[in-house]
Amino acid sequence: MISQEQFREEKALLLKQLDLPIKGAYLAGGAIVSTLTNKGIKDFDVYFKNKEAFLDALQYAYDNSFWCVALTSRAITFKRNNGKLYQFMFFDWFETAHQIFEKFDFTACMAAIDLDSSELSAHPHFVSDLCKRKLRFNPGTE
Repeated sequence: MISQEQFREEKALLLKQLDLPIKGAYLAGGAIVSTLTNKGIKDFDVYFKNKEAFLDALQYAYDNSFWCVALTSRAITFKRNNGKLYQFMFFDWFETAHQIFEKFDFTACMAAIDLDSSELSAHPHFVSDLCKRKLRFNPGTE
């Protein structure tokens, strides 16, 4: 299990870079991996706990002049005037971070930060697989 204290500085840096004051959601996947591997963040993938939180985030995005650059059956992607990209996932709602992980292919991507509590959750193999650059397939993925 990941100690919250071990990654306190990285979480704080990541949430500052996210710069998205929304609730009822998780930041998951690539942005966390990029932060922990000292790579540039390409985009921020946001997964919502319920439809209301998603609609609130949409309202925030439009109220703050985010530009919609893509729409699929799974996500809406916004670009901010500072160049940051945000993917708001709406193909499902997720009460827990582990429900998000069930959708991921590889354990080295299975980490999420709850935007309500700032709690970091991860698959038991996340850190070791990330450090080893090991692609361990999640056989339970959809």
